Amino acid sequence: MLGPKNICRPVPSKTKLTCRFFLTILSISWAAPLVLAGDDPTPPKPQDLEFFPALNGSLTAWLVSEALPEPLAKVEKAPAGEAREGGPAPAGTWQLLISDTGGVDLRERARKARRGVIWCTARLKSAEGGERMLEGISFCAFKVFLNGQPVLQQPEPLGFQPETREARIPLPKGESQLAIALGARYGYCEFVLKLGS
Repeated sequence: MLGPKNICRPVPSKTKLTCRFFLTILSISWAAPLVLAGDDPTPPKPQDLEFFPALNGSLTAWLVSEALPEPLAKVEKAPAGEAREGGPAPAGTWQLLISDTGGVDLRERARKARRGVIWCTARLKSAEGGERMLEGISFCAFKVFLNGQPVLQQPEPLGFQPETREARIPLPKGESQLAIALGARYGYCEFVLKLGS
């Protein structure tokens, strides 16, 4: 068990006080759920997770589907309904994927289909709204939808070097649904999507 000796070390008195205060807060937060659980057996409703874009504007947290065995050319609209982790996706269920590099690697799903469409979706929350620069980078073909409307697309590049597409988009104030459909290429699929000012 992690105790005060593990966290607090001989340091000036001011740091010790801060450390003890930290342990007190932890003790209260651990005890509180035990007291509340006896009063109300109903489990609390899960809260939505929120992620900030990377410093370069890359969106790093997505809900991802399995690969659909159909060409991207047949995709004309974004999936209907609200996407939730574990909920039904165009193929399989939506699964949370978090990138720590800004680039989103979908090879694990692409290898199952070799060629096909993989959907990624995320909810955006804007305090002010306004026009934004949307930039997509990939060696795959893709189509991007904002609140169900197509806003950016790229045909499949001739080689395997990533290409870039840009468009200025009107981002509404409040929440918006962003979705991107990507065409897997021989078991590979990666992309970067940036939202700038």
